[in-house]
Formats: sequence, structure tokens, C-alpha cells
Amino acid sequence: MCIRDSNYTLLDQMGYTISVPYHFELFLGADTLISLKKEFPHLRFLATNVKSKDSTLFDRHLIETYGPVKIGFIGLVDPTLQGDLSKKSLEDFRFVSAIESARSEIRVLRQEKVQAIIVLSNMDPMDHALLAQEVDGIDVIIADLQKNWSLNPIQPVSYTHLRAHETVLDLVCRLLLEKKKIKHNT
Repeated sequence: MCIRDSNYTLLDQMGYTISVPYHFELFLGADTLISLKKEFPHLRFLATNVKSKDSTLFDRHLIETYGPVKIGFIGLVDPTLQGDLSKKSLEDFRFVSAIESARSEIRVLRQEKVQAIIVLSNMDPMDHALLAQEVDGIDVIIADLQKNWSLNPIQPVSYTHLRAHETVLDLVCRLLLEKKKIKHNT
């Protein structure tokens, strides 16, 4: 089993269904990501500001319904990754303005009558501040914390709302929108 398969097998076992692409995924290229989508059909790649040579690879937004509540998700990929990608990868992907693509998808999501819009992002914290200032309609921005942004080590957060863990390469977060019912044997 290669590292690519083991990473996605683990994410699958943990119940992840949405991935915002970052270095690892974009470096793999569009053809490999397409094969991953086939291997893990419930995993969706969410990239509002990245276009792929295969227009079906990335979802621009997602809508999930939790009881009576419709939540819209958009995923923003750090545009500075362009400078790190190989020439081959750059042939597969084209970055567009995060602000303009967010505005566009928020309009679509509001027409779909979502009650909340959540941005999942791996951009720089300063870009999040600009996004929050420039784009109306965002209810929550969930982002990874870049290690150089804080002097304090990353601490675990409340397991009621957000589960986070740090790996050697990435900080991975999962928003828990439903609390699982656990049967206690008494």
C-alpha cells in the first residue's frame, strides 16, 4: 500500500467525507485524484478557487442537511501553493481569486436557501482576515493553524464541536455537526 492509499484509507476509516486539497493532493495531479475519487466515492474534494482540467474533480460548494438545517460549504485553497507545484501539476490546475470565487458561490448557496455558510480553508491567517472583511455572507471560517502563526503549541480543542489533530505534515480538523448517540451498558 502506498502512502497515498494509506492516507485516504485512514481518512475513510475516520469518517471524513470532505477534503480541501493542499500540497499533497495537488502534487499528485488530476489523474491520480480522479482515481482516488473512484476508490473512495464518498470523499469529495472541495476547491472553490481551483479549477481542474477535469471539471468534475472539485466541487465548488457542497450543501449538507442536518435535521431542518441546510449548511453550505465552500473550500478555499491557499493560492501560494502555485509556487510550490511542479510544472505538470500546474498544467492540471488553475487558481482563481479566492475572494471572487467565494462571493460567487455564496450567492449560489443563498439562492439554495442555506441557513449557514462555512468556509473550509488552508489559506494564510491574514487571507482569512481579508476574506472576512471583503466577503459578505460567511458565517464561519474553519482553517488550519499554521505553525509559524502562533508561539504556543497547538492544543486539542473541544471534542463537542471540533476534532483536531496534528500530523507531521498537516493539521486536520473535522467539524462534528451531529453528536453520536452512545449506548452505555449499565
